[in-house]
Amino acid sequence: MTPDLSLSPCVISSPFSNAGTPTQVEPVGSPVLANTPAPVAKKVRFKQRVRELTWRTRGVSREEMVRELASYLRAWRSDFGFCQTPWVLVHLDSWIRRRLRSVLYTQWKHVRRPRAELQRRGVGREWAKKTACSNLGPWRLSQDPSICQALPKAFFDALGLPRLAAGS
Repeated sequence: MTPDLSLSPCVISSPFSNAGTPTQVEPVGSPVLANTPAPVAKKVRFKQRVRELTWRTRGVSREEMVRELASYLRAWRSDFGFCQTPWVLVHLDSWIRRRLRSVLYTQWKHVRRPRAELQRRGVGREWAKKTACSNLGPWRLSQDPSICQALPKAFFDALGLPRLAAGS
């Protein structure tokens, strides 16, 4: 015979409990990370931190931004660098480089400066003009072939930005 637990006098009175109907209680924790698996939550927190470090209105130089980002990436890689899914690290690497390309393009400001910078970095005159006069935003332009040619992986390696994945 099993006991009837519905009549049990036990009451949960923890200050951390979230008992009640959905209209009576507020969600506990971050709404972005609620009910997400641990690896996804870590990826979301990682991207949030990278966004904070590469915020375009921080008022720091490119070298200072990359230096702070590099120290964070080294610490993160020491914790999470050895994983069974290296493609995640490859995607995060490419996302970071795209983020930095977007920030650098935004710092170039108006039409003349991006065109001159692109030409100085080896992009043809017509492609530099088309890219600089484009009505797309910096995030969309950060994956444009002319921007990727002007700011390749080797450019970020020279700045001292470490890679998360070994062969990315």
